[in-house]
Amino acid sequence: MRSGATQDPSKKKRKSKQQTAAGGGKDPVSETEWRPPPAPVAEAATLLDTQIRSLAQLIGSTDDGHGRKAALVRITRLVRKTLSGGQARLIGSSALGLALPTSDVDLTVLGRSEAGRRADLDALQAAVQSSGLGRRCLVIHAKKVSILKFVEAQSGLSTDLSVAVPGGLTTLAWMRGQITERPSLHPLLLVLKL
Repeated sequence: MRSGATQDPSKKKRKSKQQTAAGGGKDPVSETEWRPPPAPVAEAATLLDTQIRSLAQLIGSTDDGHGRKAALVRITRLVRKTLSGGQARLIGSSALGLALPTSDVDLTVLGRSEAGRRADLDALQAAVQSSGLGRRCLVIHAKKVSILKFVEAQSGLSTDLSVAVPGGLTTLAWMRGQITERPSLHPLLLVLKL
């Protein structure tokens, strides 16, 4: 080829590949694409299990359990003070140990009648607002499950509170049974929530 003439780039690439195939130079792309042979299925499953458990442990270590517990104490005290015979019970992901640091908290109030649910939720909303326990209070009345939603003021914890809805406890008991029977579900569910 004459000096000063430009070479066709596609020919240059072919020449480079030909040199590599003939051992005339190293192709850095081929070297970085090398992969070890696949691990046996049992070994890969063990590695995946280890990685999932490690990630779940990391997720669990970022949860502010003390702030969450203190908020729950404040909320349950307000429920007892506002609703005679009312007992707040933790349900949902927090009760299962599946709460992420940004997860809300779900509670249901037992010891109250379904007939008085609407009045109880309105009374709780008024108590949360007047006591300064929460902000952004909103009662959502629905056919199946009505709830009081608010953000607990000190912790910033989003809270969903239902009254006289025992179904949450039934679901909680079933989920606990599943996790007890299949312990690998707990870390897997935490990772899937991400």
